Amino acid sequence: MSDSKSVSEKGIDEENVVVEAKLDAALPLFDDPNIDKDAAVQGILEDDSPYPEVRSAVANTDDPDIPVSTIRSWFLGICWAILIPGLNQFFYFRYPSVTVTGIVGQLLVFPIGRAWAQFVPNWKIFGVPLNPGPFSIKEHVLITIMATVGYQSAYATDIVAVQRVYYGQIYNFGCESNDQSYTSQHPDDKWMIVMSTQLIGFSIGGIARRFLVHPPSMIWPTNLVTCALFNTLHAQTYAGMGSRGGISRERFFLYAFLASAVWYIFPAYLFSALSYFSWVCWIAPDNIPVNHMFGYVHGLGMSLITFDWAQIAYIGSPLATPWWAEANIAVGFTFFFWILTPILYYTNTWNSEYLPISSRGSFDNTGSRYNVTKIINPDSTFNQEAYSAYSPLFLSTTFAISYGLSFASITATLTHAFLFFRKQIWTQARRAMNEQPDIHARLMARYPQVPQWWYIVVFSFVYVIPIGMIQAITNQQVGLNVVTELIIGYALPGRPVAMMLFKTWGYITMAQALQFTSDFKLGHYMKIPPRAMFLAQVIATVIAGTVQLGVQSWMFTNIPELCSPDQKDGFICPGTEVFGTASIIWGVIGPARQFSHGQVYYALTFFFLIGFICPVIAYALSRKFPNSVMRYVNFPVIFSGTGYIPPASAVNYVPWAIVGFIFQYVIRRRHFSWWTKYNYVLSAALDAGVAVSAVLIFFCLQYPKNGTIGLNTIQTWWGNTVYANTADALGTPMKVVADGDFFGPAWAQNLGKATLENDLSYLDTPLYTYLPTTNATWDQWEPGWIPQSYLDEANRDNKCSAANVDVYNVYYDDCRTSATAWVMCRCNDAVLTIANITEAFGRLPVAYRQWVRHPIVFYDTSRYAYAVNGEIVFFADAYVPTIWIHESSHLMDAYAVYENGTTYSRELYIEHRLYEPLLTFHRLNFFFTETQAWSVTIAEDPQVPDPYSNTNFAEDFAQVSNIAMFDMVAPGGFPSVEPNWEGIYHQYSTVQLMLGDNLLQGGTCVRRWPDSDIVEVPATATLAKSAPATGRVGTKPKYMPRKDIKGGRDPAIVKNKTPDMRIICDKHHAST
Repeated sequence: MSDSKSVSEKGIDEENVVVEAKLDAALPLFDDPNIDKDAAVQGILEDDSPYPEVRSAVANTDDPDIPVSTIRSWFLGICWAILIPGLNQFFYFRYPSVTVTGIVGQLLVFPIGRAWAQFVPNWKIFGVPLNPGPFSIKEHVLITIMATVGYQSAYATDIVAVQRVYYGQIYNFGCESNDQSYTSQHPDDKWMIVMSTQLIGFSIGGIARRFLVHPPSMIWPTNLVTCALFNTLHAQTYAGMGSRGGISRERFFLYAFLASAVWYIFPAYLFSALSYFSWVCWIAPDNIPVNHMFGYVHGLGMSLITFDWAQIAYIGSPLATPWWAEANIAVGFTFFFWILTPILYYTNTWNSEYLPISSRGSFDNTGSRYNVTKIINPDSTFNQEAYSAYSPLFLSTTFAISYGLSFASITATLTHAFLFFRKQIWTQARRAMNEQPDIHARLMARYPQVPQWWYIVVFSFVYVIPIGMIQAITNQQVGLNVVTELIIGYALPGRPVAMMLFKTWGYITMAQALQFTSDFKLGHYMKIPPRAMFLAQVIATVIAGTVQLGVQSWMFTNIPELCSPDQKDGFICPGTEVFGTASIIWGVIGPARQFSHGQVYYALTFFFLIGFICPVIAYALSRKFPNSVMRYVNFPVIFSGTGYIPPASAVNYVPWAIVGFIFQYVIRRRHFSWWTKYNYVLSAALDAGVAVSAVLIFFCLQYPKNGTIGLNTIQTWWGNTVYANTADALGTPMKVVADGDFFGPAWAQNLGKATLENDLSYLDTPLYTYLPTTNATWDQWEPGWIPQSYLDEANRDNKCSAANVDVYNVYYDDCRTSATAWVMCRCNDAVLTIANITEAFGRLPVAYRQWVRHPIVFYDTSRYAYAVNGEIVFFADAYVPTIWIHESSHLMDAYAVYENGTTYSRELYIEHRLYEPLLTFHRLNFFFTETQAWSVTIAEDPQVPDPYSNTNFAEDFAQVSNIAMFDMVAPGGFPSVEPNWEGIYHQYSTVQLMLGDNLLQGGTCVRRWPDSDIVEVPATATLAKSAPATGRVGTKPKYMPRKDIKGGRDPAIVKNKTPDMRIICDKHHAST
């Protein structure tokens, strides 16, 4: 008996060894919070997944003979690839938005597929059967993948929407240009942008399969909901784990779906207060702190509950995300938005009390919505002068915090991936497909794989793999949008369209890669041949992007006030608003003016350091206490989990976490068999019910009759208005700016100082004497060609038709050694002649003139001028020296001060700078007047020169520059004409110190701005009646090769025009 027992024990031991070996192979090489060792052992013994979530939703068998790529699946898949992306593009502009997920297509195509199998004759087309038999589960999966691969609004469509809403640039379907000649030559630009951004990540997703699809630890929780519904619809009996009785999954889904669809009518239409259930605010609608804390629209959501599944699942179904991941997000939300945000807000950090505590918009220094049109040029580039005259940009506290969390998530992701995932990544990089320990991977090994060369492009491991692993485990994605915004914002400041394009190409590469990877995992679970998957994904993506462009164009044409904050049907475009705000922050103004040293939100950059350190602490503690709660702490999830804020708000997080706790923790622990059978089916039913109901409500009750159904009944009763009549809904701030007052940095405010004189006109006559003009000659261009910068200025407010411009090359004696001509432009009805312009400009010191690109003159009845991007623009008889010095001084302020060769000026600039440029290229569009040095200087003086100097720091600098120049050229200096000169002494002496000899005449050109591009006068330009018509277009002028004066660092000198440019008028001397 003892021998028999020994043999038995030996057999048991061998079996245990085998199980342990399989378990070691199946378990990930990192501490996975999703894994339960006992449950994993059971899964291994059953030759199934070690994860109970997977076993409850995915079958561990496969029949390779089941039809997949059939005429039926392709026809229905293309239909849904048109319908669902089109609907989602439509609802994308609405808040609360209802995303029609693949579950809707998955659900509705099921009876269609069965009807096809029942009624369509089994004819053959080119030998392929039209009806291959019963509607198979694999056909169903392929159709669903085609419906969902491009179901979300294409990221690139936001570029088109933002250009239209924020920058007033309206384009047709096929082109991204207002230039009609360009439109005819490039009809497919917009489509190509969308296609490139949608498809560029596809290759990355394919190559990432070995890291993000094949390992069993990459469970992709959202896919489990889809798999559960597939198996529910196609299996007559429960195929999940356990022996739970009760009704079938099909019947359960039907009941939950109907209940969800019917109930959604109440919060969506009949009783919308159930959606924004901020009941505390209803009790005290005018109490601002109460509304801040308990509100759902602009508040922090401490009212806790909502009865609207669309609000709860706005950031994803709480029934699909693991509880430990939801807990990380809940902790992050509580600390950063319920603790830190009120502290920052009520201490008036960042002047936040003048703004709503939570908002997805941007604001100026009066608390009004930021008007981006005030700080951009006609070509949508940044106008520094206008920005200084207007306002810095301010964000609500929650918006600012969300940027800080984005910074932290960037570094936390890399640190976390290196510490926790490095072994897993290295192992998977060396492991072949047939070596995967998972039953599903082994079943998929029988199908021909997609060759790597199909994916064509190479990709980087730096972010896609770590972010993909985090999403596959936690159901939360870390975005790269802030990284791309940061890079392009520093590289090309002041160019919002370039920023949006770069951000889209950079971020969507990762996002689309993970979308494709998620679909690969779905196909992996459902045993879809990879090559059929590849073709279905690519073709459906192209179709979906095209449809979305068409839907967007239709909406802007047919829906009134689309994207306005009070659009009556809720089409307020929250995503577009956030995208537009980001284009202002990162593209127009640039990150250097927001987040660099000394700027308003500089403190947020320390979140980069926080994000790097926190995973190190978590890793050390988890190694020290391996069985403690620290094994569940995931800082990338904590930092990025609230990344939907904005446009999401507290109403989308607090109830989400509560529902997640109930289902993913309480029910899963206490009623596990019920949870495994019904949880994912319930999630699918609730999503599908809301999506279908929302579509029906809109098209049956809201869209007909222009939304007037129930206008004076349902729409106006208490249940649909109570939440809207609160301080929360109105976004009421804690403090209100008094009329005419400002908040924020001093440089953007009215200085409020006493003035020395009423104006500076008393300096003009002596300046005529002490600033003699420089001898010059000029040539006139042939008609038909103009500088692009002139065209931009002429089009601004329709100042002058481009056909009515005279363009000249002007040569000054003090620049002839460098063979440099200035290109000057005047509208032919302007008061100032070319002789006037050349003489006035020639009075400026050559060191001033070399910073001006093109002097431009227009007609007007009032005398005024401005400087913009290297141009100085004058109106009426703006001929006096103080005006020309003033406008040129703005360019010196922006570009020349810290390029001055004196040692003191450079050291002073560096010592007091308010930003740290990341580029060596000097022209960053920063004013010296934004530095602490100028702020201290003004504070030292009791006065400013005149009332206009009180406008802001920049205007004061320009006026003081007149006095600084006068003081250096006039005998006796400024005290000879102003007895109270001490009142502004620190100001004009600082300008003299900074600019030095640049304020004096003499010397020669040492540098020049690059000239603007030469363009043909648009065919649509009209010729004034008084203008001579030549009947032909002259030879296009050409710039000669540029000469580098300072070893490649400074702007090049522009030489004379080419000799073949025909001169149509004589040279004239400006000296008088």
